[in-house]
Amino acid sequence: MSMPESEREAEIAPEDVVYESKSARRRAAWRALGLKRLTVLVIAAAVLVYTVVMVAVRLWPDSAETAAIRSCELAVVRQLEAPATAEFGDATADAQEGGGYLITGQVDVENGFGGLIRDNNVCAAVPVGDSWFALAVLM
Repeated sequence: MSMPESEREAEIAPEDVVYESKSARRRAAWRALGLKRLTVLVIAAAVLVYTVVMVAVRLWPDSAETAAIRSCELAVVRQLEAPATAEFGDATADAQEGGGYLITGQVDVENGFGGLIRDNNVCAAVPVGDSWFALAVLM
């Protein structure tokens, strides 16, 4: 007595099948391991983590020191010949009376000939309402 074809196919294990190409073998392996579901879960987890981080960034604003450093970086960028090439190093911020900061730092930037130079900078940042006023001097 012969089995119906659907029952014969159910008895064949994936490793018993001879595949015509490597891509067919890969597709069968993905199906056998259930990696499609895993991929969807990993992508969903990444989106969730990204969303949580972005919400946290918006809910907890920068410290006053960080905001002062960022305003000084913006003041420095406005003075550069090639502002898109600016890469800032570590900056030190010294708190001043009245809530302001005196900030010193370095910026690597391309000069007019395309060479990379390092400029030192000093900046004074003062809080004005909800924002910062910064005056930077490149040395």
